[in-house]
Amino acid sequence: MLSNQNTFYKKKILIYGLGKSGLSAFKFLKKNNEITTFDDKIKNYNKKIIKKKFDCIIISPGIDINNCSLSKFLKRNSKKISSTL
Repeated sequence: MLSNQNTFYKKKILIYGLGKSGLSAFKFLKKNNEITTFDDKIKNYNKKIIKKKFDCIIISPGIDINNCSLSKFLKRNSKKISSTL
């Protein structure tokens, strides 16, 4: 059986959606990772986000990747997406 111990350790992570689950993920992961946050409701859209390389992208359950601000970016990086479901 593979160990998940280092799945979220010293990674570059994008957290998309800053509701309850996104903020909880941020609080849990911020200690040992480089975290970038994004939320459509908080107009913090930064073109640098779509140019950055991430090891993992965590998306809140309410985000529709087909109809959101980062839709094209998320589709290109679909293998890196994890949901908090």
